[in-house]
Amino acid sequence: MNQRETREINQAKIKDHPELDRMSAEVMDHLINPKNYGKLPYANGIGQAIISKFEQFVVIYVSVENEKVADISFGTNAGEDTTVSGSIFTTMVKGLSVKEALETVEQMDKELELAPKKQQNDSRLILLAFKAAITNVENRKTNLNEEMLSVELS
Repeated sequence: MNQRETREINQAKIKDHPELDRMSAEVMDHLINPKNYGKLPYANGIGQAIISKFEQFVVIYVSVENEKVADISFGTNAGEDTTVSGSIFTTMVKGLSVKEALETVEQMDKELELAPKKQQNDSRLILLAFKAAITNVENRKTNLNEEMLSVELS
């Protein structure tokens, strides 16, 4: 699915969203126009996080250059919360050093404890897929021949 198709689907869903009045303008923008959505053709790291029980997944594509997150994108078959989380997260870490990005992951993971369980899982899919993508970058540097690293969220 391309970014335009995703945007059209999200716009159609949002009309009847029960929490529409409570969403911030920023969250609405990430829902209707997700940033960094789609495959990154020149990624040097690909990570996938899966919740098999719900048949949901997130794939993070990352391009790391000089120990910085030069570019990043994601794809998912999960719901709106995951799309918003992916859009916000990828926007936050693009341009950061890998160390800073991983520190951001840890901080966000701690803050998720305050969120409802479903939102925790949706956001953790993004965070786990990112960590897998960074590990995949490192594995490829050691000549480990893996296309992507896939991990399960239990």
